Amino acid sequence: MPDVVQAHSEREQLSAHLQRFISAKSFALIGASNDQAKWGFRILSNLIGGGFQGRVYPVNRKETEILGHKAYPDIASLPEVPDIALIALPASQAVQALDEIGRFGVRSVVVITAGFAEAGNRQGEEDLVAVSRKWGMALVGPNCMGFFSSRANMHALMSNCRPNHGGVSFVSQSGNVGTEAMLRSHLHGVGFSLMFSMGNSAVLDSDDYLHFLADDPGTQVIAMYLEGVRHGEDFLDALRYAARRKPVVVTKGGRSAPGFRAASSHSAALATPEAIFSSLVRQAGGTLAGTVEEMMDVATALDLAPLPRGSRVGILTWGGGWGVLAADACADNGMEVPPLSDATRAALDQLLPSFWSKDNPVDLVGSLDHTAHMKILKVMAEAEEFDALIVLGLLSSPDPYNPNPNDLMAAVHMYWGAEVTEEMVRLAKELGKPMIGVTISGGMAPPPEAEGRLPVYPTPDRAVKAAARLVDYSRYLARKSEPPAEIAVDRDKVAALLASAPSGTKLSERESLEILAAYGIPTVSCELVDSEQQAMEAARRLGFPVVLKAGGRGIAHKTERGLVAAGIADAGGLSAAWASINCRLGPGEKAEGLMIQPMLSSTREFTLGVVRDPAFGPCVMFGMGGIYAEALKDVAFRRALLSLEDAQDMMDEVRAGALLSAMRGQPAVDCEALAWALVRLGKLALDFPQIAELDVNPILVPEGRPVAADALIVIG
Repeated sequence: MPDVVQAHSEREQLSAHLQRFISAKSFALIGASNDQAKWGFRILSNLIGGGFQGRVYPVNRKETEILGHKAYPDIASLPEVPDIALIALPASQAVQALDEIGRFGVRSVVVITAGFAEAGNRQGEEDLVAVSRKWGMALVGPNCMGFFSSRANMHALMSNCRPNHGGVSFVSQSGNVGTEAMLRSHLHGVGFSLMFSMGNSAVLDSDDYLHFLADDPGTQVIAMYLEGVRHGEDFLDALRYAARRKPVVVTKGGRSAPGFRAASSHSAALATPEAIFSSLVRQAGGTLAGTVEEMMDVATALDLAPLPRGSRVGILTWGGGWGVLAADACADNGMEVPPLSDATRAALDQLLPSFWSKDNPVDLVGSLDHTAHMKILKVMAEAEEFDALIVLGLLSSPDPYNPNPNDLMAAVHMYWGAEVTEEMVRLAKELGKPMIGVTISGGMAPPPEAEGRLPVYPTPDRAVKAAARLVDYSRYLARKSEPPAEIAVDRDKVAALLASAPSGTKLSERESLEILAAYGIPTVSCELVDSEQQAMEAARRLGFPVVLKAGGRGIAHKTERGLVAAGIADAGGLSAAWASINCRLGPGEKAEGLMIQPMLSSTREFTLGVVRDPAFGPCVMFGMGGIYAEALKDVAFRRALLSLEDAQDMMDEVRAGALLSAMRGQPAVDCEALAWALVRLGKLALDFPQIAELDVNPILVPEGRPVAADALIVIG
């Protein structure tokens, strides 16, 4: 309990220091300069040019005035303790400067300086951390590009960007990704509240920012660009905490092998393999975006649109082709395009020419009757068969192909588009349905300054992807599942089996299956046999056909080594298999005998497993099994301990999930039993941290019932 209380107290202290980035009234720049080629000049210029109204204190031993502000020789000379200090000095001077500002009383600090852990200077970064903790500081960086706060009107950044103001707070492990996103905010229609460039995250890490922004009333959506995380379990706990309060959109860099290497050297972070990272972020409630562009699209929708009640989309289009493309995009993204109800069709018959399509998507067939368009929009929005509406072509943005400001038709289109936007905003608020627009020209409609903001995209595909992420987040919030409170297991039996297994041991298949059975996971019957005669007797008890395989400790990849004989139909086949396997075994392997099992009839094979990720700890895996499991890599992961809904999500996430349904005369797989097996596997991993790896491959499903037919446990 004392540790929990201390952690809570430290979190509150950090939050108070971070709050100054929102409400700062004074700012000191250590290393300010009159030299335009130095960051100390550019950052101060951006701060002043951005309109910061607070008190500014440049610190430079050689200057008396910088950019019209009195300069001070050191931090101790300032007339007050500034709310925030930013250090723009070489790495060799940064630690001493940090200590001096800490002694002066500053507790909210940004260190933009590079040349620390990302460049191999780990001792220098450790010294920064030690000084920061000595004074109880909230330290952003080092190796970062600064921060932005719309509420304090602070542009304390290397880049001269002036983003739209809005409800999205952005935390970026890459400074240039963060500033590029803000530079492009006018194109995407997204508005920013805060931006923190994390840099090396020496003190403040991703979980600290998540906790802070989750409780910040001025942040409606959190967006994150990450290349890796050090404290994975803390990150996931913070993500779950935040996602229950507001949307969190995450883009991960370092997914490819070259990107993985670059991420590790770029931010001194432990880049995490993509499959595990993506699966665990979904489990914690994060919304994944594959690119920064998609992240901004999704953040815009989550900031400006209400959440839908379901995935049924109405499509209203000023042209048939776009409607077709939008419908295809809906199918690709798991969205429904339901047919029109009789009532909706009848209402539209009164407003459209007789030759209209009579179905969803609703094509305006080139009509120029703007009054009718507005009525049709209202009919579609109010239709009970739709949870969201995508409107194609009725909105306008400045046409990049015809920039002539005197063009009459362009002016008419802009006027009509403004009316449509206003009506869509009103309907979204009144009906609680997302209204998403796609512009005529392919540009992004500039958001009005008042309440006329609407998520608008240049293509149907991008609009549908954003709508699909709204549905994903709505479904996440509707979930109430928690891991089972009680799971009956025989922990003592497993402890006894593991007692004789030192680190590095690969347990035998029989031992591994016994451990699974002790935790309630269905396993195939098996017998250990030391001679061909014992094998014959066991086969008669079990009944042909049978499987014969090597079963000793340390034996892995039995299929590749020819140590498995399946479908043995009679005594002659068993005798031949006995001889074949034994001739492939080494002397030590022969001493432990072979295993014989009944041959289970199943054409579908799955795999379950446990891995211990260095950042996230024990993770449970599900995917396609059999000999192609490693080649196809069709797997999903979840953090242990998982809920039954988490387990079902894993099955839905992989392509192999399609094999769980009834097909070609085979019954559907008992998904509840399979989900319980995944949950129990997660508990096993948590109860016995010495289990470094666990593979159950294959899980067979005779008559739809999951049964573990082979397993391997490695002790760490």
